[in-house]
Amino acid sequence: MFNPRTSPYNAFFMNSIAAAAPSFSMSAAQAPVQNEDDIERVISIGEADGALIVPSDPFTHDHATLIASLATNNRLPGIYAFARFAQNGGLIAYGIDLDEQLPKAADYVARILKGEKAGDLPIQAPTRLRMTINLKTAKTLGLQVPDKLLALADEVIE
Repeated sequence: MFNPRTSPYNAFFMNSIAAAAPSFSMSAAQAPVQNEDDIERVISIGEADGALIVPSDPFTHDHATLIASLATNNRLPGIYAFARFAQNGGLIAYGIDLDEQLPKAADYVARILKGEKAGDLPIQAPTRLRMTINLKTAKTLGLQVPDKLLALADEVIE
């Protein structure tokens, strides 16, 4: 699920997802959304044995509570790019640590305001990824989270 206006880079994610899906005996389909009605429609037509992947997207991030709630209520397990989703009822989140990234972004803004050219600043990749697992949601969905995965999680919501 993604918003094509706020996530034009989704094709990068979709190529990887589509390539990996057959190894799990699954197929992948894009689900573009641009408003809350679209979100509700996409989640309501989720397949009984399907799942939801929500990559990094400012629009879906702003609608994390709605997306996570609808997915869980429709028994659709989801993996999300930001902890906020799992903290609001989604199954699992794995992605960049915003607490690490936001100060770096502020530093870049300050450097640009002081006269440095944005094109001269080095690209910084995340150095820390964060995993949040919501065990309450796993129980609601009838899923058992492996102990090894729980041990790797930065946050476990019970």
